[in-house]
Amino acid sequence: MRIGTKLVLALGVLATGMIVLGLWATYHQEEGRLRTLLEEEGRIIQAQVEVTRAYIAKNYVGKLKKSSLGTQLHVAREHEEDPHAIPFPATATQEIGKELGKQGVFQARLVSDQPMNPANAPRDEFEKKAMELIKNGAESFSDVQILNGVPTFRRASADLASVEACVNCHAGKQLGDVIGLLAVSIPMASAQASMAGSVLNSGIWMVSIIVVCLLAVYWFVHLFVLKPLRDLSAIACDIAQGQGDLTKRVPVGSGGDEITELARYFNVFIEKIQRAILMVNEGTNRLASSTVKLSTTADSVVRAAEGQDSRVVQSASAVEEMTMTAGEVARNSTDAANLAQETAQTAKSGQEVMEQTVDGMQQVSQAVIHAASMITTLGHSSDQIGEIVRVIED
Repeated sequence: MRIGTKLVLALGVLATGMIVLGLWATYHQEEGRLRTLLEEEGRIIQAQVEVTRAYIAKNYVGKLKKSSLGTQLHVAREHEEDPHAIPFPATATQEIGKELGKQGVFQARLVSDQPMNPANAPRDEFEKKAMELIKNGAESFSDVQILNGVPTFRRASADLASVEACVNCHAGKQLGDVIGLLAVSIPMASAQASMAGSVLNSGIWMVSIIVVCLLAVYWFVHLFVLKPLRDLSAIACDIAQGQGDLTKRVPVGSGGDEITELARYFNVFIEKIQRAILMVNEGTNRLASSTVKLSTTADSVVRAAEGQDSRVVQSASAVEEMTMTAGEVARNSTDAANLAQETAQTAKSGQEVMEQTVDGMQQVSQAVIHAASMITTLGHSSDQIGEIVRVIED
């Protein structure tokens, strides 16, 4: 797979991931913003209901009880069929909230754990949980639930005794005490549709921007990376296939990036290869010339060798004769060595005899000396005898 294809796939995967992540982040951001808006709308509805109920309790019910009409009209929960009855403020709040709920705007109702009207007791788990939290000090509790198949934002806040009329109706309570909770339900269908449209618009813009950015990245990479690499690859392929023109060079830009350096070093490499091949060609030519000269010299040597054959044969004969003579000399030398050994033995024996002879001669010499001494003595005795004879003769 070529680098361009890999780059396209990588950019496609990157774009898909960025789009999915961006849509997910946008959706959760819009969802959080919608939740914040609904929370704020719930607080506004709470304030409106509290102010409306307090206003009714003070300026309608309160004044009515103090006026002369108080003897003709009375406050009652069931007032619809009684022309002389007006609703309690809480009842008015319930009925107004119910009518708004029919129109799909919102629905509000007052809930109490000790209601004067059993219909105002907690109806479901949300109201029970909200009642428990508010009794423990929480200001409000909200959640998103499905009511009658419609996603609905539900918010419950503390219902406080804000006027004397509330205290009069709820025995044991004082101004500011918690007498129940105000439960507000706001349908989210239209808000979610609006949020979906906003997410879709944001997604379209996001996809457009990401695609444009990725196309710009691909164009940049193609221009400054892929195209120079293709030029390098083309020249390298031409050289590898054996048809390379080593005079070609890769175009080198004026930048100082890695691709430019690679192209520059590649050109230096090709130039060195070209020089090396030229040197090899020159060496090959010199080698061919030397080979011709060597062939001529070899022919001369062959002819001289042929002339030497006869002399070598003669020399071989002479050497053979010398070898035979050397053999005879070797045999004679062996005989002479044996004779010399025998002579040495004889000389050794003669030396022993000589030594014995010398000893004998020394003994003979001593005997001769002794005999000479005796002869000398005998001579002297002869002289004396002669003198005696002469004397006698005389």
